[in-house]
This record gives sequence, C-alpha cells and structure tokens, in this order.
Amino acid sequence: MNSQVYCNSWGFLCIFFVERLVSIEMNLKEEKLKNIILFFAKEMYLTKTKLMKSLYELDFRHFKETGKSVTNLDYVAWEKGPVPKDVLFKFKKDYSVSDDLKDVIRIIHIKKGIRIANKIKPDLKYFTKREKRILNEIVVIYKDADTKMMIGASHEVNKPWDITRKTKGENEIIDYFLIIDENAPITKEEARQKQEELKETEELFNAICSRSG
Repeated sequence: MNSQVYCNSWGFLCIFFVERLVSIEMNLKEEKLKNIILFFAKEMYLTKTKLMKSLYELDFRHFKETGKSVTNLDYVAWEKGPVPKDVLFKFKKDYSVSDDLKDVIRIIHIKKGIRIANKIKPDLKYFTKREKRILNEIVVIYKDADTKMMIGASHEVNKPWDITRKTKGENEIIDYFLIIDENAPITKEEARQKQEELKETEELFNAICSRSG
C-alpha cells in the first residue's frame, strides 16, 4: 500500500470513528435530558417552573461533587431564578413541545401554566449511580414543593443565581464554579482540571477531523 492510499485510508477511519464518537455523545446527552424530564414527571407533579429548578439542582449538585454537569446545559440568571434556555424553548407558547419530546411527554393545562406528564416510563440505564442518587434526592426534597418554594430555593443569598445577578447582571450565564465552596467534595482547582480534560478531548476530536479533511 503506497503512502497516499495509507493516508487516505487513515483519514477515512479517523473521520468515521470521530463522527461515530460525536454521534454517540450527542445521542447520550439527548437521551439523558429526555429521561431526566420523564423521571421528574413520573415522580413529581411537574410544572415548567419545577422542571427548570430541578434541572438546575441536578446539574449544580453534580458539578459540586465531580466538576462536571449531567446535561451540559447553560443556565441564565433570570429574575425568577436560573433557567436553561435550551430546555425552556422546547415548550411553546401554544402549549406544544419540540419534536424530540412530543412522543414521550404530554402537556396538561392548569390554572397558572402547564403540568408536564410522561407518556412512557423513564429509562435510567443512561445514568451513573451518582446521577441516580442525586435525581432521587431532588425528588425527595422538591416533590411536594410549590412554585413559591422552588423559586425561593434558587434565590438564596450568596448562591450562584444571586452572585451572578449581583456581579454580572440579569440574564447572564451562571458560572458552575460558583457552586464550589469550602463544603464541596472537590476544590475549584480539581474542577478546573476536570474541565481542562474535557476541553482537551474535544480539541483532540476537532484536530483529528481537521487533519482528516
């Protein structure tokens, strides 16, 4: 096999495996988010507000323990609390939902908004033991909470939402590192190292794709 053929074959294999890995990773993120929503809808009386707050709690609790979020969502500091816009926009003003959710959840009109109910059971095979534990902890804490309590829980003084609004302003992205304090199982340096590793992996994929092209 001459060098040109070898390089072309190598490039093809690189592209194939990188695309395959990226596809798997993206699919895992989508499945996780979908099944998180299904889990909360099954275990709680789930309003849109409660979903936004529960997702926030899940991601920030997990980041505090590991330096990684569960969903990789960004949260912005809105007036009424932290909101993952990517999820919020899946719920339309006409009470419909995005295509990726319409076959698994149903929307029930209630007096002050909507209730989210599941059409199918959640599949927890996509989650680690730690993620399952935190999911269940959130249900125990917030199962019977009303909207007022959920808003109050995310509005605590000197917590990520409050700090972001004071230092950056409203509607700005909340930095995950704000959740790491002296009581966290890991330090901010350890969390930064974890983020660096994730970034290096992503850059490696991009570099392979670039060379292959």
